[in-house]
Amino acid sequence: MMIWPVSSLVKQRKGKPAFVPVHWKLMTLQDLMVDLKHEFNQHNRNMYGSGAAKALIAEADVK
Repeated sequence: MMIWPVSSLVKQRKGKPAFVPVHWKLMTLQDLMVDLKHEFNQHNRNMYGSGAAKALIAEADVK
């Protein structure tokens, strides 16, 4: 499984910018088809499109 921060805001923390997630998704990677190289390589349409819906376990806005 993977927690995916979908959207975030930039806030100042101790005088430095920090990316703070405001929405997340919990995904299972069991059925995700990927092209493996020396690095993770996947098309956005497979990660965010209709095919990704079957891998979605949960999602919510951060309170």
